[in-house]
Amino acid sequence: MTVERINMAGMMMSERTTGDDTAVHTLSSDVEPLQVAKNFVDHFTLPVPSSTVRFRSRNAAARVFENKSNQFILEENYDPVHGKRTITVKRMVATTRSLQLLRAVYTSVGILWAGILLAFCLQVLLFLVLDMTVQSGQTSITGKINIGVLLGVLLAIIVLIDGFAATMTMATTYCSELWSGHYFMKEFVFFKKSDSTYNFVMAEWIFFAFFLGTPLTVLCITLMARMDDWWTVTSLFWFSSVTVFFAIFAYKLISYEIQAALSFVRNREAQLNRESIASHRDNANGNNSDDNDNDNDNNSSTYVTQNTKMPLLEVMKRCLLLRQVHAYSGRRMNTYLARSFFRSSEDSDDVRRAAIVESTRDSSHVNWWAQITTMPLLRTDVPGGLYLFEPLDPPIRLYKIDDVQDNRPFITKSTWGLERIFCRPTNSRYIAIIEGPGALTRTQIKSNMMCSVVGTFLILMLCISALIWLEVQIGVLVALIVIMLFGAWRSLKRLRQFAGIGKDFIALRTNVKKKQKEEENEAAAAATREPETAPAFEIALGDTVSDGGEDEGMECTPTSGKQDNNNDDDAEQGQGIDAVLSNDTANSKKTIDEILIEKTSDMSPKMEQLRQQQQQSVRFADDEEHIIANHTIEITEGAYRAPSGESRRQWEKARTAPSEGIFLVSEYMRITKVTERMCWILYVIECVMYFAYPLGTLIYLQNWAIAVLYLFVAIVSSARHYLNVAVAIEETGTMDLVNGVTEEERWANKSRLSDLVGKITQDKSKRLWARILWAFGLIFVGIFLTSVGRDSEATNDLQHTYLKDFYYPPAPTDMRYATCSIPEINEVFGKNSTIGDYIFLAGLAYNKPALVEDELISWFDGMTVRFEEEIVEEYRKRTGNGDSAANFKLITVEESKLAIVSIRGTQNSFDLLADSQLWSAAMLMQVLRALLPFGEIWTPILDDLAIMMNLLESSAVADVSFYRVITPFIKELKESGNYDHVQVTGHSLGGGLSIITGSQAKVPAVAVSGPNALISGRSFVPPIKREDLNRYTFNIIPDRDLVPRFDDVADNYQNIRCNAPLNDFIGCHDFTRALCEIATTCGSANRPVLCTCHQDYGHPKPLAMPGTTVTFEEACPAKDELNGAK
Repeated sequence: MTVERINMAGMMMSERTTGDDTAVHTLSSDVEPLQVAKNFVDHFTLPVPSSTVRFRSRNAAARVFENKSNQFILEENYDPVHGKRTITVKRMVATTRSLQLLRAVYTSVGILWAGILLAFCLQVLLFLVLDMTVQSGQTSITGKINIGVLLGVLLAIIVLIDGFAATMTMATTYCSELWSGHYFMKEFVFFKKSDSTYNFVMAEWIFFAFFLGTPLTVLCITLMARMDDWWTVTSLFWFSSVTVFFAIFAYKLISYEIQAALSFVRNREAQLNRESIASHRDNANGNNSDDNDNDNDNNSSTYVTQNTKMPLLEVMKRCLLLRQVHAYSGRRMNTYLARSFFRSSEDSDDVRRAAIVESTRDSSHVNWWAQITTMPLLRTDVPGGLYLFEPLDPPIRLYKIDDVQDNRPFITKSTWGLERIFCRPTNSRYIAIIEGPGALTRTQIKSNMMCSVVGTFLILMLCISALIWLEVQIGVLVALIVIMLFGAWRSLKRLRQFAGIGKDFIALRTNVKKKQKEEENEAAAAATREPETAPAFEIALGDTVSDGGEDEGMECTPTSGKQDNNNDDDAEQGQGIDAVLSNDTANSKKTIDEILIEKTSDMSPKMEQLRQQQQQSVRFADDEEHIIANHTIEITEGAYRAPSGESRRQWEKARTAPSEGIFLVSEYMRITKVTERMCWILYVIECVMYFAYPLGTLIYLQNWAIAVLYLFVAIVSSARHYLNVAVAIEETGTMDLVNGVTEEERWANKSRLSDLVGKITQDKSKRLWARILWAFGLIFVGIFLTSVGRDSEATNDLQHTYLKDFYYPPAPTDMRYATCSIPEINEVFGKNSTIGDYIFLAGLAYNKPALVEDELISWFDGMTVRFEEEIVEEYRKRTGNGDSAANFKLITVEESKLAIVSIRGTQNSFDLLADSQLWSAAMLMQVLRALLPFGEIWTPILDDLAIMMNLLESSAVADVSFYRVITPFIKELKESGNYDHVQVTGHSLGGGLSIITGSQAKVPAVAVSGPNALISGRSFVPPIKREDLNRYTFNIIPDRDLVPRFDDVADNYQNIRCNAPLNDFIGCHDFTRALCEIATTCGSANRPVLCTCHQDYGHPKPLAMPGTTVTFEEACPAKDELNGAK
């Protein structure tokens, strides 16, 4: 009996139940085959194969495609009564809000982890440069650069940046997969060929355990244990869990990538060997038999299922040579625009089927290396040469991964957008449909031109406006504009070409439509007359090419009436209409209808009758092989036209008109091939330059942590570099050489390999990360180079003009800063003192020692304040820090027995490196926290992460940290008993160091625009506790000053205003401006006022004290007078 069983999804299957209760699934033989269920092929660029779903109706089925958060469903319905088949495309949201929230949590953790990884990479580069600086003697007052060490470190930076960029590419894919559903992870993590479904399920459970299951378990345990730091413990465990899973993910990717390269090259060599054997056999036999061809075809189709017996070392050797040939052979690049009626997007790279727009045909670009390879001395065909490069004639076409993947998206009337056009890359692979179904409209084409012009103009104007706002000098402004125009020259040239093409095409389309209207009017008038009877015939336009390729021509087939076999009177005997058309080059700029009218006017009456009948009733074949038209016509600029006239109307009526597209073609042609001898020479050079020498330099520097890291990165990068599956694919031009026994297995391997190459091996983000890392690396190296030979001593000889007969009262309309006067100040600097005294002393550290005494006397009038230079020098000599670049001064106040250490801030390039060494990890943590949604929840673990990133700091770099010299000195002052009060202050870097040393020595520290230490504090030696920062440190933070925003601020701080212009980014970091702000707001009290507060910083004039006989202008000479006096 037969039972129909319907499941919950509404799908139906018929079961024929046998006597032993065994169900046999059958489908009625009279059901029309459904295309989506039968004749459907998944392209290997799909992440997962599509699924077939049959509905209850046996005449309906669907194909389901998964795309991240959406599902695309192709639903087919067949009506057997009317013979009508419809396919409906649906998009359905396949996620829920809760799932999106969960993925958002995953992604947030992943981005945090990726940010820490980026910070770690930057820290390694910084430590390398710092180590180079230390070993070159730049941390001392006098030092000389070591060229050998510099070169070794630079080579190590090159290798590390390449490895770090690849790692960040994996991390980018890692984070994006967390949001999109981690399909890519399921393809590689714990994947096995057998029972893949089971392994996919296991991968899901493992993913859940690492990202959510175990972290939530730890959270529950810490809460039940009533731990105060429950969130810190949970966050650290969560971070560690994500790190372990990434390590597994990266290992799987790299191992699969290398295995795929080995198997691909093994299959490639096997195919080449078979082709070579077949060629020799055919040459020996003197013919090419059909049997041999069939045998070869069978072997070619099944070789991927066989395990070719080639030794592993031999395969690795072939991979290495293939990589060297790919990298060092000479190449020429041709770039131009083309227009074509192509069969599919795969046909777009076949230039034989396209017409080149001559105005865009650039001269062939040959880089400097390719020019070297063509030198006669190096070529193999020149007697007496070095036989290093073999010239290729003709050149060999090379393919990119995008070519192999058939990656050419369409821009149609419905998918068009201004952003897509404007943001297209220079080597865009878009196909813009300009004629036929889906063609862009005239308005859209005009908008393309206008958008490119307006967008380019706006970018240039934005850059120029920003430079003007920054008050860049006119000479520098002009130079920068010239540089920008030079850099954008190629884009501007391409813009001009696109504008010309668009203008010509719009004019052409207008003319074509005008002609079509005239022809329609003529056809309507002719329809009133009785048509002559003639045998109908069919014209099929053959698949021909425009540049001399094989011409199949047009085929005329009578369909009714008696055929005339006497063609002796025809103008072209025995050649047919296609030959008549193709033999006359004068017809190259005319449509087929025009050519037919002119070329058949002198034919026999029978052919003339056939021509007239063709204009009235033409039937075109439905086969797509006969749809491509006008390819016999040579196409020149402004003359290439789509089918028009009756042929166009017939195509449009039958809905079979082809679409014409315009697209960019980039051809890479190999013009020389590096010989095997040269490959090995270059390989040895690479091993020495990028492996042995840098590693030896790091060992010489005794930087063991980075040396071990470099060794690991170099080995992995070398394996991926030489055993590169992307190179093998590009050299082969196809992905058909993957392993696989069945079609499903081969498709899965192709899809997996396509994802791997597109998202990891040659992902566009790798270039972005490499540029970012290179930018930071060059900045670090540039800072190092500018610090070479510079004097680390203070060089500031600025002296202020102090006015004792003028004063600033407390601001009457503004609320005074709550910390204008604090008890510590009144106790050590006298009554009515303000925090301005600390700002003054912090700035005094920049002055030359010879000027310090005079400045102190001018400021602290009536007090006994001394500059104790001898005490500092004695300490330096006694502790062996005489050559240290740390610069600080000791000031004592006899009345209060105060000893205050003023630490100099950033004044030279090495000081910038010192800033980066101490606070780079904290700054990166802050940026990452600001970018993440709810980033504040990760604050409790940022200090732990900063400690981890500083583990690679070498002992040599750590020993030269400025605070390690200053903190013991302050402790000596405190323990000496000579002073009742010991304090520390500083500006900028000096302010940050004062916070560190004050917390470590447990003395009051007042910083001016200094970096903080809440995040980085535990990474110092000895570590700094939060309680000490809150108890002993105070930071003065001007508005819009970025430096005191580095790291998290402790409890005690004072924000002050800044009146610097908005386009002055460093104006608010000026300690003199801060001193003037405190004086005008809190009042000058018992201190003199500075002329510069009004003259340079725009504050109001001070008031004259009673009895003063001079004006402010008389007391403060103008700047030009001061300059003339100097």
